[in-house]
Amino acid sequence: MSNLFLAEERSRPGLKAKGVADYAGIAIPTQSNYKKSKRCPDAQYLIKIAELGFDINYVITGRRDSLLLTTQEKLLAELFKQLVSTFKCYCFLGWLPL
Repeated sequence: MSNLFLAEERSRPGLKAKGVADYAGIAIPTQSNYKKSKRCPDAQYLIKIAELGFDINYVITGRRDSLLLTTQEKLLAELFKQLVSTFKCYCFLGWLPL
């Protein structure tokens, strides 16, 4: 894990290090050690920052996982799959085929 990825993810939603540390239930020095790559975060910390919207795959590997969907996005995609083609055409093109 690179400190760059963790810091970048934290700044993306505009969060401060103290706010993240408080939410995750860790001390500021611990958060600092994660950022400096002096210590690796445990699974509980990763779970907590995921709740804040962090891309955990990116934090750990440096690769964005654009295929990860939220539960609501998965539900919407599933509902869209169930639509008949006439409505799909309307959604994409704004018109109904004759």
